[in-house]
Amino acid sequence: MTNISDTFLTGAMYAPFCRTKHAPMEEWDADMKRMAELGYTCLHGFAEWHDIEYEKGHFDFSKVDHLIETATKYGITPIINVATHNNVGFYSPRWFMEEYRGVGEGMVDALGQKLMQEEYVIPCMDDPLYQAYANRYLTELARHFAGDDRIGGFVLWGEPMIYSPRPGGEKICYCRHTKEKFRKWLKEKYKTIDKLNALWGNEGPSDYVDFDQIHPPTGCGRQLGGFNSWEDWCEFMEQKLADHIKAADRIFKENGALQPTITEMLPGINNGVDVWKLSATTDIVGISLFGKPTRQTALYMTVADSVAKAYGRSTFVIEAGGGSIKFDDPNPLASAGFTPSAEELKTAMLMRAGYGTKGLMFWCWRPRLSDTEGNDFGMCRPDGKPLKRTVQVGELAKRMAALSPVYNGAKRTSEVAVFMSQQINHIMAGDKMTDNYLNAVTGAHFILSDLHVNVDFICEKSILDGRLCQYKVLVLPCTYVISEECAREIAAFVKAGGCVIADYILAEKRPGGLCYTALPGAGLDEVFGIEREDVLYIAHPTMERSNLLGIETGSMVEELIPKKAQVIGGEYMPGYPLITENRFGSGRAVYIATQFFSTYAVKPDAPQRTVLAGVLEKADVIPCLALEQEDRLPQSALVTSSMQDDNGSLTLVTVTNTGYDTITDTLVLPDGEYAFVEEKADCLIERIKGQVKVRFTLGAMESMALYR
Repeated sequence: MTNISDTFLTGAMYAPFCRTKHAPMEEWDADMKRMAELGYTCLHGFAEWHDIEYEKGHFDFSKVDHLIETATKYGITPIINVATHNNVGFYSPRWFMEEYRGVGEGMVDALGQKLMQEEYVIPCMDDPLYQAYANRYLTELARHFAGDDRIGGFVLWGEPMIYSPRPGGEKICYCRHTKEKFRKWLKEKYKTIDKLNALWGNEGPSDYVDFDQIHPPTGCGRQLGGFNSWEDWCEFMEQKLADHIKAADRIFKENGALQPTITEMLPGINNGVDVWKLSATTDIVGISLFGKPTRQTALYMTVADSVAKAYGRSTFVIEAGGGSIKFDDPNPLASAGFTPSAEELKTAMLMRAGYGTKGLMFWCWRPRLSDTEGNDFGMCRPDGKPLKRTVQVGELAKRMAALSPVYNGAKRTSEVAVFMSQQINHIMAGDKMTDNYLNAVTGAHFILSDLHVNVDFICEKSILDGRLCQYKVLVLPCTYVISEECAREIAAFVKAGGCVIADYILAEKRPGGLCYTALPGAGLDEVFGIEREDVLYIAHPTMERSNLLGIETGSMVEELIPKKAQVIGGEYMPGYPLITENRFGSGRAVYIATQFFSTYAVKPDAPQRTVLAGVLEKADVIPCLALEQEDRLPQSALVTSSMQDDNGSLTLVTVTNTGYDTITDTLVLPDGEYAFVEEKADCLIERIKGQVKVRFTLGAMESMALYR
């Protein structure tokens, strides 16, 4: 059977489903025959605990066995999803619910609400009774499929999170088992109660006598909990979730199921989990990413590729919206209430492949027949007849499979790293910095993407592990929390010739929320050659001044004292230099004294890109492509991605129209022989004076991809 890392696979969720009724088994053969004929090469189905061990101690794998046999018959690679309830472990059988009822405490959220309800009983993952039965099930599952090379891989956890499934989504879990684990974790970290008291006492009384007295905080700030205690609790919960997944991975491998394992995560800047920790739990980083093609799609794919590369993994899209839906979702990025065109679905493939993913499965082939999403998302009618767009997407699937050597030989090579801090994620709500920080990281990605510059996200651990040396430039968007250890690595990076670019607000606090007094803190005042005197809030239009950085009413501008730095961007007003540059060792530290990246996320404009492009050019970061017309706009609807070979030469370029209006432009590329992944009637490739110019027209949500 095809190795999922060898060929670009395209497929869909099929059956069995989790929690819901699926297509009759007698129709599976005809469905899979049709899938194969249309060009689809993989599918995934769920191995549900309650469906397999419906009788205690008796394991019936016949349904999943039939799925594997039928898929293999038609050359389709099956991927088996071990059904999880996202945030509360593996779906339990009825017999276990009844055995657990009245014995176990169950999940408890931050408000003290128990999730053990009347119909469904939800145990805590940390409960030894649950773990004993769940691990027995995983062991039987692994042994049953051990050595079965027909299986492409196992999705061990779908969309992991640590929030209650109740409306409001409070943090979980606060049961006695989890609290006891937390106390043990704290004891291992701090060794003595005095060391814990010294840090936890920064915001309130922490005169604990021993670790058994400790209860976790329910939030960050005021009476919810201290900043240090909340950061410890978040770190513990994130690591514990990763440990649960890693334990499942270990059970599979110890019992001979050596097929690749996958964690299917929701990539993002702050999803309440640590995507870096999750990416280290299994062999492949799985992605769940629905919605129309947008800049956020590019952002999330960059996150996924970055966390995968940090641990030498590849990515695979386990779920992408495959059909029309009717239910409403308040999230504007979700796939709420829309019908995707064939071009949108093809763009889902081309755009995600342009960020290095090795395959994609749509949700779903035939729609679910019960529970939520009933008759939604299908690539076929409920009776199994494929829709016209599904046939068209299948043609692209065949083409991308044929070009697997191209996709497998290409990777996103980045010269710029953008810092994405989990420590800031932990405490930003307590500081009321959530919007500022998330917009800053988003804006940093948006502006670099609009400059056609590849970026990787990088975290504290990667910096401390010495990975900065792989880059020419480090961007610190709104990095108001940073450790002295991390700052020392950044200083060494600059001293060795690197370039660091930061904006408001830099190194205000230590991890755990304790403020620095010399600002920027952590020794970065020496790196940037500046001191902060004060900050100016632009409270009224009369305070606005002409500038290229997007400063307007509502902005913050820092009053800086250049100690060694040179002012290179003029002043907002006397005493308020806008951009400074400091030579530090062999490198440069550039500071932008306003919310530069956050502003670009909300109100982008070409002059902001010009400013940053000049800084990047001095660091020898030069984009490998350009758009003749759209690059002049405040922001184009076009999003580009590029991939390189092992020698750094451009190999693959993808251009996506994320808007509804048709766009005609010219793409300028380095010289070479290029061809389209999918032929485009309205596109022309010309070689002119050592360059390649691609004249193209893209309709709504349409992509084009070229390779050489």
